[in-house]
Amino acid sequence: MKKRFLLALMLFTLTVIAFGTISVSAASSGTCGENLTWELDGSGTLTISGEGAMKDLSAMFAFRWSDYDKDIKEVVIKDGVTAIGNRAFRYTSNLTKVTIADSVTSIGLEAFSKCHSLTSITIPDSVTNISTSAFEDSNLTSITIPDSVTSFGSKVFKDTPWLEAKQKESPFVVVNEILIDASTCKGDVIIPDGVKTIGWDAFLYSNEITSVAIPNSVTDIEFMAFEYCLICHLFFLLDSCFFNTNIRAVNCF
Repeated sequence: MKKRFLLALMLFTLTVIAFGTISVSAASSGTCGENLTWELDGSGTLTISGEGAMKDLSAMFAFRWSDYDKDIKEVVIKDGVTAIGNRAFRYTSNLTKVTIADSVTSIGLEAFSKCHSLTSITIPDSVTNISTSAFEDSNLTSITIPDSVTSFGSKVFKDTPWLEAKQKESPFVVVNEILIDASTCKGDVIIPDGVKTIGWDAFLYSNEITSVAIPNSVTDIEFMAFEYCLICHLFFLLDSCFFNTNIRAVNCF
């Protein structure tokens, strides 16, 4: 009996070493918000259902499904969920497909960051806000962003193939009239007319810029838009400079 137990233990250990994880063979489930539940089936599909917003997580805590991170291949966020919580799916390394219901209005901080197998995502028309680093360091090459998104946090798409491709097309990455990235700009920079908002950290670490000219169309400069940017001259080409604008802060370090 003892020999059989030892043999079984050895086989289990070898399986873990060979495959790195034990696949989910039965459904696992729990809660992820006041009125929300999650369920992970044997095929690797994680489904979030119920009513309301997902719980936000701090950097030190994770949902129970983090025990199965390597087993999750697909995430389905069903109708009724209103917000994807902070860090909800961070480090879900084998996630390849995400379906988001059109009841979701916001995507939380680092929600899909470091999802290295995720190459495409479609954001529904209901979403208005995408928070800081939501997709940072993922492998996204294709992103569908609706006109409904009017607010981006800092570094939303940093270190993604999608952003790198956009930067090669133009040093100004503009989405929905928001300049979300200009970090590859050099020399004397003239922001294109038609840009209405200079986003949070848009010029982060742009140390090769000597001046920036801001057109009349700009009405909103987000917090830390020029963080750690050694600009010599900043020109506002507004009709009446800051009159009738929503400029909150300009930080040049």
